[in-house]
Amino acid sequence: MREAHKRRDKEIDDMKIDRTSMSAYLISKLSKESLDEVQGDGGWDTVETSRDPLELWKIIKATHQILTTSKVASVIKKTARKEYMACKQGPFEHIVDYMRKFDARLDTFTVSGNVAPPKEDIAIDFMYGLDNARYADFKAEIINDLQKGTLTTQVDDLNKIYILASRRVVVRTGKEIPGGGYLCNCRWKTPK
Repeated sequence: MREAHKRRDKEIDDMKIDRTSMSAYLISKLSKESLDEVQGDGGWDTVETSRDPLELWKIIKATHQILTTSKVASVIKKTARKEYMACKQGPFEHIVDYMRKFDARLDTFTVSGNVAPPKEDIAIDFMYGLDNARYADFKAEIINDLQKGTLTTQVDDLNKIYILASRRVVVRTGKEIPGGGYLCNCRWKTPK
């Protein structure tokens, strides 16, 4: 027990020593404009004296969450709504990355003063943002099942629809050739 207590005390001391370097690292990654934004926050004086990297990170996140330089509340809300509604999965974007991006946009949407949509609407917004090339059949199945009334509890929150989509087997479309594989429009050079 004594050894464990000593190790814990040493780890806490090491973390206190590393605070300054971690805070300096975070500040070094900010542009001049971003640093001005962070220094304009009300909690900057406390962070500057304490060199607390967690508090610094909270200020950075709060000042950089909204993708506008305007300080007008209605413009901030509108920008957050626009970004949330435009959130779509890219053609080469993994579903995990899309989920992170969607969560960040949803968080920004609510933090900026917009009323959070119901859980069901958030799940449907996420589903409609999925890439059509990979998930068009999945979306059609979900909508058809909802229409039939056979699927009601599976899409009532974001995590459930994410799990359904992430476990979905995506079928590639194309012309199969005998012996396996797919036919493509590739031009092969024949060896000389």
